[in-house]
Amino acid sequence: MGTWLSKQWLILLMMLTPLVLFISVYDQLPDEIPTHWNARGELDDTMPKPWGLLPLPLTMLFLNVMFWVIPVLDPKKNVESFQRPLFIVQLLTNLLFVVLALITVGVALGLKLDVPLIISYAVIFLLLTLGNFMGKFRPNYFVGIRTPWTLESEEVWMKTHKMAGWVWVACSLGLLGLRLWLPNEVFYLIFIPVVLFMSFAPMGYSWWLYRQQKQS
Repeated sequence: MGTWLSKQWLILLMMLTPLVLFISVYDQLPDEIPTHWNARGELDDTMPKPWGLLPLPLTMLFLNVMFWVIPVLDPKKNVESFQRPLFIVQLLTNLLFVVLALITVGVALGLKLDVPLIISYAVIFLLLTLGNFMGKFRPNYFVGIRTPWTLESEEVWMKTHKMAGWVWVACSLGLLGLRLWLPNEVFYLIFIPVVLFMSFAPMGYSWWLYRQQKQS
């Protein structure tokens, strides 16, 4: 337990941050909590408190439980071999939710924030970091490009994740460059197709690699 706490104390602290933040300003928050913004940065959905505050900490709890049980449940038992990259992904995911909590409270208290701009930078940073570590993920059933072809062949897994790493880094840097000068509504028209390409291109590549492997 002591070893686990020494590795996860920062994650636990980040999990508590939204709860402490929400409780500390609860009486100052309006009855309606902002929950969604459109691509132009306009608030277009709210929820009554406290229900508008609950999804963030509950989602963080669910995701972290998943991160904690992955090493135990993985039949391949390969997760320990890339525990550090997995921890960094977990850390950045929690940081993203802390940012969302700060945005929610800030806007609820009347701050004028460009929410789509802030969130897009945070997501791009997360994707860029994932791309940098993609090649270090080893075969498992929970994290990475998990297609029938990567799970069938370790060689296909390794080559697919190496390719995916390059694609994710290149696309993230491209999105970062576009983010610097495109307005929100135009950027998001490009952002969604690019993210879909980042998701599906490695999947198609894994199928092609597996087919080539079987034909050789």
